[in-house]
Amino acid sequence: MTSRQIGRRAFLLGSCGVAGAVLALAGVARTARAFTIVDMDPNTPVGLAYANRCKVAPQQGHADLLAKLAADLATKTGAQGTYIYETAVCPICGCPVTASRYIN
Repeated sequence: MTSRQIGRRAFLLGSCGVAGAVLALAGVARTARAFTIVDMDPNTPVGLAYANRCKVAPQQGHADLLAKLAADLATKTGAQGTYIYETAVCPICGCPVTASRYIN
């Protein structure tokens, strides 16, 4: 009879491989729960906030955000004859708001 010794590295790699295969097979039955779709009643306050997110109210927020970006741009410098830009995302609706300034 021949005795075959298994080294520590081979044992650990083999056990990790087997454990990974078992976990992969066990995880197939479950669905991912990272993203879910939630139905929302449009008559609740949260439903109204989401339904009206791009209506009149965010436009005032966009104007405030644009004024803040323009003030930030007034303090920055760049190469003469170029445009510099500042962009921020509206926290209400997620729309990008971009301000630009021409450097004389």
